Amino acid sequence: MKNNIVLTFLFTISCFFSIMCLTLFNTNFVLKKMEKFDYYEKQYISLTNYLNSNSIEYKLKKSDFKYDIEKYVKSRYSKYYIHNKIESSTNTDNIYLDYVKFNNILEKYNVNLIIYISFMMTILLVIVTGNIFIRTKGKHNLDLIFIYSSITLILIYGGLYLLFSTNNEFLGFLVNESLNYLLGISVIMLDIVFIKKYIKRIS
Repeated sequence: MKNNIVLTFLFTISCFFSIMCLTLFNTNFVLKKMEKFDYYEKQYISLTNYLNSNSIEYKLKKSDFKYDIEKYVKSRYSKYYIHNKIESSTNTDNIYLDYVKFNNILEKYNVNLIIYISFMMTILLVIVTGNIFIRTKGKHNLDLIFIYSSITLILIYGGLYLLFSTNNEFLGFLVNESLNYLLGISVIMLDIVFIKKYIKRIS
């Protein structure tokens, strides 16, 4: 019983951080979701509408704007200088950076460091959990671990879904997409247990 509790705890945490590293903290995942969300086009239209509504004359290539957003994401949201690509007699540096960097929502956090620590912690958790599974082979109940972990992850999904809020539409979309993967893994674990029990019953 003690082995089941310890492994359930470790397995649940490992699953959670693994999903986060493969989704929210994965630059390829974020960039693909940007394409799905049509993020670049929406941001470009929003930026140009802002400039027009404030009577600011400008020149801005959509390709330059997209490149800077991708560069920001690929840097894992590092606090480095991005050159303003808006050609205008008006000072538009802050305006441009706001639209490139998710309205500076992430600026108050060291996201780069958070991602690095999360990846290191996830690798360590997977190694430790795997070793304990191997050493306690025959002493733990994998079906129970899957069921308890699945239920815990579903509760985490529900809590984060209800509690998470942001003023940035895309970041909200991105978090929800990541949470959907978490829910999917939880359901798959339950399915595995039920399918195994069904096969045993009919065989």
